[in-house]
Amino acid sequence: MTNHTPNSLTDINGDAEYYETVGIHQKLKHKFIELYLTIWVENVGKRSKKSPPTVDFFDLFAASGWAYDKPTDDTWEGSALLAAKAFGEYPNGRRLFLNSYDDNSEKCKSQMEILQKSVKELDDCPHVFEKTRFVSADIFEATDLALRGLNRNFPSLWILDPYHPDQLPWKLVEKIGSTVGQSYTDKNSGKSVCKRPELIINLMTSILQRNIDRKPELFSNAVGMSVDQWRPIYNKYKQKWIDLGNDQNTRHVILDVYAERLSQLYKHPPIIAEVNAAEGGVVYTMLLVTDSDAGYHMMMKKMAEWRDYKIYKWKPEAEVSTFKKRNPDQSDLKKWF
Repeated sequence: MTNHTPNSLTDINGDAEYYETVGIHQKLKHKFIELYLTIWVENVGKRSKKSPPTVDFFDLFAASGWAYDKPTDDTWEGSALLAAKAFGEYPNGRRLFLNSYDDNSEKCKSQMEILQKSVKELDDCPHVFEKTRFVSADIFEATDLALRGLNRNFPSLWILDPYHPDQLPWKLVEKIGSTVGQSYTDKNSGKSVCKRPELIINLMTSILQRNIDRKPELFSNAVGMSVDQWRPIYNKYKQKWIDLGNDQNTRHVILDVYAERLSQLYKHPPIIAEVNAAEGGVVYTMLLVTDSDAGYHMMMKKMAEWRDYKIYKWKPEAEVSTFKKRNPDQSDLKKWF
């Protein structure tokens, strides 16, 4: 993708206060999103044997479009600008939807100004700004607005990257994932199928892990079930990991329960990628969800090219690793960025 990263905050007249202030490990998460978008654009948009379908891209947690690490004074493009660049390079983009919201009205306004300016000034993508709908609404209103403008009969890709688990309740994931287009007959399989949104979900497993017993309502909100409902399922998967000889398995059990919920919406199991913090622990878990047979198999095939993540296809009976790639610590980041 076209490079458009400033050397400092002042390059776009911004202020660190209005950037998403994150740890350096977030750079790996955003790199993962960029790689996924690049694979999608290159294989669906540029290498298609026929005219590619229109596409809608959505980022419901766009903020200013930039991330900032204070200890290193490092600034890089967040998910919103990565989506904007991918949308600009896709040959047939229809709509880009970016929602930037904060409870602090001053911060909300400043973030939006930075986001709009950054999208407008993207290198080689002057048409993106004209096709972008900028929204500033809480996540519930933003989801409704996004779904109203969705072209249900064509592909759509949604980046669901909240700042805290309670900002992405299951009912919103279910609402988006349950939105389908008109059914049609697939020429290859002969089966009746319909378009369903494709999701990139950041499940903040480190926070959920720490609070699974102290604040179980966080996980209830994430999976859309009461504690009494999810606890038996949780215990079932916990026993699975004990039987496999691993009793330190809270993250994997959380993923099992969440993936099972996703499998009730989508026919393909989610593809899971774990992102390490600089100190070595897994802090982010990214889930890729699609109902497109071609898209799913293409992503699985391309996984061999992804670096620095542990990636596997979820299966309820056991974790089956498709690829295991080393996660660099903070000292290794320079050679990738």
